[in-house]
Amino acid sequence: MSRKRTADFAALVHHLLVAEKRRPVKEVAKALGMKYATFYARMIGRVPFDPDEINALLREVPDHRLVDCLLAETQYIAVPRPPAGRKPDARENTGIVAHALQSAAESFGILREMTLVLDDGGLGPEARDRITAHIHEAERGLAALRWRLAHHPAI
Repeated sequence: MSRKRTADFAALVHHLLVAEKRRPVKEVAKALGMKYATFYARMIGRVPFDPDEINALLREVPDHRLVDCLLAETQYIAVPRPPAGRKPDARENTGIVAHALQSAAESFGILREMTLVLDDGGLGPEARDRITAHIHEAERGLAALRWRLAHHPAI
């Protein structure tokens, strides 16, 4: 990982655990089998996370922003896997429709943002970020829908 990506990833971990308080830092450090000081050194970017630590961190703090950070500037997006080992029941089959509706809602969000931006006279950085966020969520929803259709053909 580049130094910038390492720093960005560490800053995001710090933000999730300290600012957003997603999980107690000591609890995550223990779950990763690290002393607090060792984990803290990684969280502030002094020492980079290794791939096994990142994998364990994603299991302990399942936030798509972590994976999005790692996949930035690539052709890939983060899509969570549905729980493994069981076939969805009838109620869960409606989840496919929910994924499709969410993707459509994000697409309409993109159009709404574009309309507001054009009415205001330009595409500034904040509007670009909002539109990009809608696009990422629409892509994530469509990818999840594609995965469910491919892995549950009896639906």
